[in-house]
Amino acid sequence: MSEMEALKLFGTKIKIVDTDNRVWVGVMNFFEGSNDNENGLFSVGLELEGEENGVEIYENEIKSIEAIN
Repeated sequence: MSEMEALKLFGTKIKIVDTDNRVWVGVMNFFEGSNDNENGLFSVGLELEGEENGVEIYENEIKSIEAIN
């Protein structure tokens, strides 16, 4: 998924499968572009369902990402 495609999902409920096949479900409440990250990768943040803390995932850790209802 491109950086711009990921940014379009901001504020929506999404499912991410990471490179370790772990599934993350939550609302994307954070996005940092590749130009703003020191490592040159974009990242997304999720507010996880039923969790107090969220998670930040870098593009190289994302196997798949999709909007869900």
